[in-house]
Amino acid sequence: PYSYQINDFKQSQRHVLDAPPTDRSAVQATSTIPKDAFVYVNFNSYQKIEPRLFTAWMTIVAKVPKSVLWLLQYPPEGERRLRSEWERRGLGAE
Repeated sequence: PYSYQINDFKQSQRHVLDAPPTDRSAVQATSTIPKDAFVYVNFNSYQKIEPRLFTAWMTIVAKVPKSVLWLLQYPPEGERRLRSEWERRGLGAE
């Protein structure tokens, strides 16, 4: 909520673009992210996430209490690889 992301989802995600804004409390009520968490967000495609950048995010999340990293969830192979690396470094999968 209260953020802006530029991308072109006109063809594949029209239902998202046409939907009214979701109230923050509704999102928090259905999310597994703790309400008091500090959330780092990056919705770039996986090919834009370089190993050095991902390592920096992992270091930050590991050092900042109650912080999480929220990434775009596709394609499935990219998600699987990032989760695997995240867990290999000793961070929780969710």
